[in-house]
Amino acid sequence: MTREWLYLVLIIPAVMLACDDFRFRRVHILWLIVLGALSVLTEGCFISWHLTVMQILFNSISIGLLLGGVTLWIWIRHRQSPRNLFSQWLGAGDFFMMLTTTPLFTQKAYVYYLLVSCGSSLVWWSCRKNKHVKTIPLAGFMALILIIYSIGKFIFL
Repeated sequence: MTREWLYLVLIIPAVMLACDDFRFRRVHILWLIVLGALSVLTEGCFISWHLTVMQILFNSISIGLLLGGVTLWIWIRHRQSPRNLFSQWLGAGDFFMMLTTTPLFTQKAYVYYLLVSCGSSLVWWSCRKNKHVKTIPLAGFMALILIIYSIGKFIFL
């Protein structure tokens, strides 16, 4: 049996994360742990474990640079302390969702994944009718993009 089915297994926790984030604006840590473990297992089976660890390292650095830029923007634009990043601007679930998907992408593809996820969530937020809710389900959109990616990898691999 081939290993492509592992990409379909990623869909299960991704669907649960997306549903939780869209409905409750929070994600359950259990689904993040399952997704992270499946991500490492999936990439470890397709490429070498050494390359999987390198992808995690380089994509984590990309997250650090992204969060550093966001923190700097918050500090300059809004004159707020960088300590407010996780309390007012970015949820911990969003951050951990970013970390759990690091093994699945090369660094260039990971940046595209983050851009598409953030861009689609901002488009959704600007088009919705209920403007009094100020939160954006970023982890949910990351999960939706991951579902599309997983189906694509399964079909075209």
